[in-house]
Amino acid sequence: GQPGHPQGHEGRFLRRESRFAELPLEFGICLVGTDFTHCPLYGVKTHIHTHTHTSGIMLSPAHRLGVWCLTGCVAVFSVFFHMFILLQSVSHARSTHHWTPCEVITSALALQSILQQALALLWMSLDLMDPQCILGQAHPLLVVLVLSLRFSVLWNTAFLLFYFATKLVMEPVHCYTRAQELVLRHVRPTVLLIPVCGLALCCPMLASMATRSHNATWVTECGSVLSVDVSGYTYVVLYLIICDVLPGVIMLKSSVSISVHLLLHLRHLKSSTNGFHGPKLGAEVRVIRMSLALAFTYLLFLAAELYTHYLILQQQNVLVIIVLLSSLSLAVCGLVLIYGKKSHWKELLHLYNLTLDRYPCLTCLEAPEKKPDTSGATSH
Repeated sequence: GQPGHPQGHEGRFLRRESRFAELPLEFGICLVGTDFTHCPLYGVKTHIHTHTHTSGIMLSPAHRLGVWCLTGCVAVFSVFFHMFILLQSVSHARSTHHWTPCEVITSALALQSILQQALALLWMSLDLMDPQCILGQAHPLLVVLVLSLRFSVLWNTAFLLFYFATKLVMEPVHCYTRAQELVLRHVRPTVLLIPVCGLALCCPMLASMATRSHNATWVTECGSVLSVDVSGYTYVVLYLIICDVLPGVIMLKSSVSISVHLLLHLRHLKSSTNGFHGPKLGAEVRVIRMSLALAFTYLLFLAAELYTHYLILQQQNVLVIIVLLSSLSLAVCGLVLIYGKKSHWKELLHLYNLTLDRYPCLTCLEAPEKKPDTSGATSH
């Protein structure tokens, strides 16, 4: 060694740390003991060897490849369901020369879901093929677009359930009657405003990449960077509240309002008919089942996503898990939305049976397109 410098292995490690402090933050400095280091919230990997070790679940390249394959399989069904909804809505609008508020909301929801799925798969593919983040700004840009589209999907789903609640519940709650009237008069501007708000909410992730504060650390995947201090954690909490909690409250409130209205309506019809025959509420019951299924799917997705965000804050590279969960949620919601409209559901069953007819060995899997007629039952 030379005079004035620490000797041995410890001295080499200290000199290495001093070189790290001189590098700009854009190189993604992070002290984790892997070849391509991983650090906490949405960010970049760099090739640095150190002797520290981070405990917890770190997804290996093989695990990430498996998650990518699963996401791709789920994405096929998700894109198919939402493309089916979009084409059916456009076809109906062309035949009637009119777009109903429900068709406007569902079409926007389907289009945003398709875009989110495509961009999410593109980001995961780049993350696998470009582990050293050679493309640079492409990674954080894709992450911001995916998260903003996810914001739009959740809020459009909440807006759709809110719309159904106002259509089915004839006596709306007084506290938000004016809000209902205001929003429903401006369905199209609201649908256009939602993605703008989502993009504005996620833009700080890109803006934070320009900062050179050494209080920031880089995250697990190639993407944007957030400072892991009070401001960074505050931003994450606000993002989760605005993107996840608030639309969930609207979904649950709308589902409860619709369900309570159905129970009261059924009780009223049963008393008016003296219980001799049950009321026929096919369309209403279908919409109620759809709203409850969407709310239940959202609750499951929210619980899983909050836990995944907790792992991200604990310096785990599980952002791809959020993408997989989001893809599952999109696929389930797409199928539920098709079920919510009887004409869409019948057309989907017809296409399904036509596909199975081409393979005689699979005819046993055909689904009945019509319910059995029970009108001929014996009356007393």
